[in-house]
Amino acid sequence: MMANSKSLLTGSVNRSVNTSSIQFIDQLKGKGKSNPLLGLSLAICLFSMAGIPPLIGFFAKQMVLYSSTHGGYYFLSIIAILVSVISASYYLKILRVIYFDTPDQFTETVSTDNTRILSRYY
Repeated sequence: MMANSKSLLTGSVNRSVNTSSIQFIDQLKGKGKSNPLLGLSLAICLFSMAGIPPLIGFFAKQMVLYSSTHGGYYFLSIIAILVSVISASYYLKILRVIYFDTPDQFTETVSTDNTRILSRYY
């Protein structure tokens, strides 16, 4: 389940990096406005990896935590929840950069090629 989310995120980022030479998170500023489909797919994937319900990442984390608590590994469950909260804060920082930060330079609009590639995932 998490593999699907990660492959979608990797495909979206890979396509964006190949077309616009993005190397740092700061270079994603304003991508949510200049390329809405890329921004949406990144948001869905990051929310899924953070474990937000009803996305698939939530159910993957729920099954892992359910199995670990029923197996008696309570300390492991607590550590997994703490790590999940920490990682969710990093995912939200990336989303803040994509949607709410203004770009430092002129941003180009999305081409139809990007839209066609990303539409295969939906």
